[in-house]
Amino acid sequence: MAMDPAPRTPESDELEVLAQVVESYEKKAHDLGLPTPVELVAFAMEQRIQAARPR
Repeated sequence: MAMDPAPRTPESDELEVLAQVVESYEKKAHDLGLPTPVELVAFAMEQRIQAARPR
């Protein structure tokens, strides 16, 4: 299946349905929810520390 089928074709319809099925499954099986403000700040701080480390 082409990943960029022409609009309004059976292939584009199939790709759209598959995308919706995957999105629905991921929401049910792997929903992480939103981070708390504290988790968000902690993550941002960790990212800055890692970015500042020499490799």
